[in-house]
Amino acid sequence: MQDFHRQDSLALEKGEHRIVAENSKGTSAEQRIRFLVEVAERNNSVLDLAELQRLMPPGYPMTQARLRDFICRTLTDIHVSPDGFVFDGKVATDLDYVRKSKVIAAERIEYARRFVEQHPKLFDKIQIVAVSGSTSYGSSGPQDDLDLMVVARDGFLWISILRLLVYLRAMRLSQPRSLSSRFCLSPIFTRSGLREFLRNSRNALTARDLLTLIPLKGRVELARIITENDWIREYYPQGVQSKKLKASQPRKPPKAHPLERLCFEGLQRYLSLVAWARNAKLLRSGREPDLFRFRRSPDYAVYESGRYVELLKMYSSAF
Repeated sequence: MQDFHRQDSLALEKGEHRIVAENSKGTSAEQRIRFLVEVAERNNSVLDLAELQRLMPPGYPMTQARLRDFICRTLTDIHVSPDGFVFDGKVATDLDYVRKSKVIAAERIEYARRFVEQHPKLFDKIQIVAVSGSTSYGSSGPQDDLDLMVVARDGFLWISILRLLVYLRAMRLSQPRSLSSRFCLSPIFTRSGLREFLRNSRNALTARDLLTLIPLKGRVELARIITENDWIREYYPQGVQSKKLKASQPRKPPKAHPLERLCFEGLQRYLSLVAWARNAKLLRSGREPDLFRFRRSPDYAVYESGRYVELLKMYSSAF
């Protein structure tokens, strides 16, 4: 975390009560709000009070009502709409477009939920399925992918992904206009792969991405993973439930599916080719910031765009 060599304090007055919150993490409420509003604007999105409340820094416990009051009193250039959207008053913001994006995201989440519930055999070796990406942030456009984070049992990731990809391909051929054609399995992990990823990616952006996930399967397991990683709470204490869930008991590593290694070797080549073709198309369209690299191992696969790398740099400098 960046050290600003001072300790900020916040004073809010409500009726006869005065609340003073000391922040030990070196970033004030004003700084956090301005940064998050700016990031949302850059990504054609808008925060709402509920999300902003979850993302406040340590030392600033606020209800949504007090947060609205604080913004109106202290940040005169930041506006709050009657329905709770927070945006920069100096920037033209189309709130009707924002509301439509929220509706699209909600419809896609419900579709994904039904899909997972109606196809239990496709997900029998998968512990967690969660909506990620722009849909989880509530900023879906009509042409955006519907990203799903998948966490499979150790030794069953790539065989599960193969089954999913084959099934989704068949659905796209038979129902080309179905929302299933928008599914993008990203990122994907084994349970061990996710544990390793979180050990090596302790930053504010990863923490926010985790808190923004919308679980479709494995809600308790996802909550357990978040609460077990205390560094997430250091960034966003109000976004993490205060009571830790009971840690899962260590189990004997399951025996991997006999075709797991073969599936990994084949699929990683296929997905690398797909990534290359998609990057070539993006380059021809003049969308260089959207170019991405495909990182993979037997325990994970992650697509990382140049835009995401720049966003990570912003978070690293601000937190």
